Amino acid sequence: EKEFIVAGAEDVEAMKAAKSINYYAKLRNAHIIVGAKASVLIPSRADLSDVKFNSIALAIASKV
Repeated sequence: EKEFIVAGAEDVEAMKAAKSINYYAKLRNAHIIVGAKASVLIPSRADLSDVKFNSIALAIASKV
């Protein structure tokens, strides 16, 4: 029996859990990475338009 190591497998499980919680709780969230010269937006294809808008607003607010 071979054992395969997949990088990021735990990240996938955490992402599924987070997406499920956000969906069922109807949470409004935003995703950015800070610390660089410019904030980095990290939208998901599955994100609704308000999540993408919130990400842009958060990136702008973080530069104030």
